[in-house]
Amino acid sequence: MSFQGSGQIVVYLAVLIALAYPLGLWMARIFGTFRPRGATGAVERGFYRLVRTDPGREQTCSRAG
Repeated sequence: MSFQGSGQIVVYLAVLIALAYPLGLWMARIFGTFRPRGATGAVERGFYRLVRTDPGREQTCSRAG
């Protein structure tokens, strides 16, 4: 393997390691208990009322209706 190839691998790993923590924080916020506010939240709550679903209830693949 050439010096350039080894250098690319080292740079790639350094970038991945540097981005892992901020990306993990962002994913935890997005996929966690995030509640939209403002106009987006109003549209979402209206849609939930329209389809008569409980946004706090867990949905599983085995749940019917």
